[in-house]
Amino acid sequence: MHNVRSVPFTPFNRVSVTIKASADPKIPLIHSRLAMRFIILSSLLTLASAFTLDGPTNPTAGEVTEIHWTSTAKDPATFDLFLLNNPNDPFSLVAVLGENLETDLGEIHTLLPASIPAGNTYQLRAVNPENVDMVLAFSPVFAIAA
Repeated sequence: MHNVRSVPFTPFNRVSVTIKASADPKIPLIHSRLAMRFIILSSLLTLASAFTLDGPTNPTAGEVTEIHWTSTAKDPATFDLFLLNNPNDPFSLVAVLGENLETDLGEIHTLLPASIPAGNTYQLRAVNPENVDMVLAFSPVFAIAA
């Protein structure tokens, strides 16, 4: 007969997860509680803002383009609008298309600089004017014609 111990399930049982550190000291170990807090905070911030930003339709460098967004009363009153090329690169700012734009307007007509090269990896970002590291929304990736 095997020696098996059964533990009844209760909401107060704790589940323990062991994360083994890498043998390579150059690879940092992220504490699981810190990672969980980050995930929860990110989720809550996403729920707090319903700001959405649409990509422009058929934008061309050197021409006026129309940009639309939607927001709720919980969103900031103003935002800055950035144009990025290759949104995965943190230094990909191409142009500032608007500063302190009124959130409740819902759209702007803006001139895209003629110097923008044609490409298909552009993205718009709406950021908090007080802290540009706080991204309110981003558009889908889109193309700009020359």
